[in-house]
Amino acid sequence: MGTRVVVLGGGVGGLSVAQELAERGFKVEVYERRSGFGGKARSIPVPSSASEGRRPLPGEHGFRFFPSFYKHLPDTMKRIPFASKSVFDNLVDSTRVQIARAGKLAFLEPTQFPQTLDDWLTVFKSLFSNLGIPDDELAFFIDRLLVYPERMKKNLESTGGLIFSGQLLLDLAEAGMLREEAYRLVQSHAMRAWKEDLVFRDEVAKDPAITKLLSPEKLARTFDYERQLGNVGAIFKRVIGE
Repeated sequence: MGTRVVVLGGGVGGLSVAQELAERGFKVEVYERRSGFGGKARSIPVPSSASEGRRPLPGEHGFRFFPSFYKHLPDTMKRIPFASKSVFDNLVDSTRVQIARAGKLAFLEPTQFPQTLDDWLTVFKSLFSNLGIPDDELAFFIDRLLVYPERMKKNLESTGGLIFSGQLLLDLAEAGMLREEAYRLVQSHAMRAWKEDLVFRDEVAKDPAITKLLSPEKLARTFDYERQLGNVGAIFKRVIGE
């Protein structure tokens, strides 16, 4: 027989402790002073909320959702059997969260960073609900926030490659040019291209001081958009999660 352990309190913490200890061979008893387990995560039946033999409607008390950054509790849930699956399998992904406010309309927000026009409309309606702005006017404004990739690329191309001047400086320094000399060289080409409406990319490709250090292939990599966007996915995951 394993060591007997008594857990006082049948909330999420107490039940989690009991589960972990039971898995390790301890004989666990959980004591809860209320009539049911679960603590603030339990559902509280609302009296007279059902008829004809149906179960009363649940009155929720406290936290009833588990953010994606929670790691330990979901891990415990996955190890607690429920019918043929686990407790974790009862969780349902949510798309909206409502935040109640005393004396004011509740906030209704997407659970993830807004992806669609409908998501943005939900956010703006919550933020500006007290201003009386009609939904169609909000939708009109949000529609103007949409991104047009081809237009963005055209705008970038209109700089003639000037936006890559910093990358060119770094590549020249890495290839062996003194940083001060690289700065002076890149700056002179950038200013000339800007003032005379020249294509910066073409001008630097004519400079022997640059081409002796950077081959056509390396210069093409200097002015490569994909090189600059290589870590965008990782950055977004770090900022807004999966």
